[in-house]
Amino acid sequence: MNERRNVIFLLAFAVGAVLTDGLFLGGASEAGEEQLHLESSEVAAEFSAVAGGVGVWDHALPIITAGDKKAVANTQRVSRQSANMFQIFLLCVFMYSGIALMWGVFWLMPKQNAAKAHGKVFLLCMTWASMSVGMQVLNKTLVSKLQAPALISVGQMWIAVVLVGIPSYKELLDAPRSQLLIWLIVPLFFAAMLCTSCYTYQYMSLSFYTVIRNMTPLVVLPAERALMPADTGPKLSPMVIVSMVVMLGGTLMYGGGIGHVSVIGIIFAVTNMILAVSDRLIQRRLLTTDCSGLASSVCTVMNNALGSIPALLLAGATHQIADMVSPENRASWTDPRILTLLALSGAIGIGICYLGFECQRAITATSFFVLQNFSKVVVVVCGVTFFGDPITPPAVAGLALSIGGSFSYGRAQMSLQQEAAVIRKLDQRQQSFEPQARKAAV
Repeated sequence: MNERRNVIFLLAFAVGAVLTDGLFLGGASEAGEEQLHLESSEVAAEFSAVAGGVGVWDHALPIITAGDKKAVANTQRVSRQSANMFQIFLLCVFMYSGIALMWGVFWLMPKQNAAKAHGKVFLLCMTWASMSVGMQVLNKTLVSKLQAPALISVGQMWIAVVLVGIPSYKELLDAPRSQLLIWLIVPLFFAAMLCTSCYTYQYMSLSFYTVIRNMTPLVVLPAERALMPADTGPKLSPMVIVSMVVMLGGTLMYGGGIGHVSVIGIIFAVTNMILAVSDRLIQRRLLTTDCSGLASSVCTVMNNALGSIPALLLAGATHQIADMVSPENRASWTDPRILTLLALSGAIGIGICYLGFECQRAITATSFFVLQNFSKVVVVVCGVTFFGDPITPPAVAGLALSIGGSFSYGRAQMSLQQEAAVIRKLDQRQQSFEPQARKAAV
């Protein structure tokens, strides 16, 4: 019953959000008119820059405006590609309304139906994949429209606090105070991870960000081997090393294929990977030792509530709060369509965590790796379709190598873990057999 309630809540919020978004789409409100004027000016500026010999990928974007804004604007060269709001609306409508309809049909099926068990697994996988894709597309859209990565992160955190904190406030009040104090270090890493992720979307295309994320094992493997016990940490094998080399080669080939890469974007992406790995390792360590008594909902509320404080300070330090009320940005921040997408992204972030656990319970690890790689392919397609990500034959080959190397790495690690599990079972049997053999000999 709890599972049905959670899925209904997430899907109802998603469908309601996209339908609400649709009511405002194409409206004649003052904010909408001003935003349309601004977007037309941006398009005109892009054509003017192209005519002057400057590509769209080389436009200046002052997202960190401390100091001389003009100097910063002249030195920061990034993509200003922006998706059409109507296209994003249609994507959300088709994805989430269709999945909600399939869940409705599933719940109406009789319990004795033999296909119901397989249908549930399929729906869990499709729902998780749609939310994984939707989260990245929405984040890229929001960053392109609002030009305020830190404020977007703050908004998503507050939405998560409301959606998770209200139903679980009793668990938060009953949580051990000593464990809550120890957990205070986690929100700092969590906030830094979210903010650097949004900044990466500002400077990097959706497809290239997917390729960079595939290189996470190059950061995770040495960190986990250094920090985790030898019997639980990741293993090394020739296939693991080959897979990582393939991923690295695919990334370099993709970067060479698109012809121009943002150095700032790569710095943010690599920083985000390091922070994400650190956040995961710290949380795993605390949840299995000093903070084992904290519920997942309590950890979620603390991460988002306390993590929003440094993110809000960052937004103030980089003038994003002041720029939000400026005439040229006020239209975006008061546009109901954009605010709806922001609320939807916050709910989808929660859904990804919940459905990720449910999928891993319902399918094998291999199947989940396949699902993750399938969602990456869809994200790349969305990047090319909605944001005009550059695509060339070398870039396609680089994408194929990157995703293929990621899948091979996952398969190799799982094979090593299965072999280690078999060896542990044999050792346990041998240890239990030796005392019996000595007793029989005596």
